[in-house]
Amino acid sequence: MQPLGTWKNAPLAYVVAEVRFGSLLSLDSIAGRLQESLVSQFPRLIKGQAVALNFGAQVMTPQVVPRFHFLSEDGRTGVVLGHDTLAVHATTYIDSAHFAQVLREVWGAWLHAWPKTFVERLGMRYWDIVLPEGGLSVGDFFAAPFSGIETLWPGGRLSRHTHELVYEVAGPITQSTVVRAGTVPAAQPYPPAFFFVPELSPSERLQRATALAQREKDATIAFLDVDASAEIKRIVDADTFVDCAKILHQSQSAVFKALTSERGQTIWKDGVSDA
Repeated sequence: MQPLGTWKNAPLAYVVAEVRFGSLLSLDSIAGRLQESLVSQFPRLIKGQAVALNFGAQVMTPQVVPRFHFLSEDGRTGVVLGHDTLAVHATTYIDSAHFAQVLREVWGAWLHAWPKTFVERLGMRYWDIVLPEGGLSVGDFFAAPFSGIETLWPGGRLSRHTHELVYEVAGPITQSTVVRAGTVPAAQPYPPAFFFVPELSPSERLQRATALAQREKDATIAFLDVDASAEIKRIVDADTFVDCAKILHQSQSAVFKALTSERGQTIWKDGVSDA
């Protein structure tokens, strides 16, 4: 499997790995211990708030909870700690092996702060931005049948559409892979329901989409958003954690290559770019 990050003109714009566990009752103290372990790699800390929902016997009530953003010095990778989640966000991606090593180090630091964590769920989400480039329209980067719906008749141009596909994947861990693909204005490139860390520097791909929107008011781009997740339901060490993440990445990579065209992949691999 060739990791997407080695492609010269890779469309990858953002990567998230998130683990969900039971709610933490002493988040501030755990965050302090986590900071001690992460400070050499993620020296910047921003503390904010988020809204969580408490489900009672009769009612559902909102609750404001703290959230911690630990950021790398270059502002391209961050660790987000919430009341029941720990996530790694990245706007730069060397390759899958490098990202796996980051996950190993972060999860190792977390286990130092909170040993024997019972993991409920693990998810990996990859957001790709498809730009018109190399003489291809955004539709040309998709495999059939997606490629055929971009232009249905002469003079007609599809300005916006979104599709969602859900795959159940059997294997060492049972997975669910949700794929969202669509066409959007370049000025609004984000896929639906996408939480990102605003303090992170935008990826090169997102910067190019922004530049395209500034040059061409009505420019259209596409996105491919792949969210692979699995129920874990056990305590996992750092090696097991990374092994599960690698399995989810394999599903993401397979879906990406199945839904994109060979012509498009060639342009992304070889670095042909005119956008």
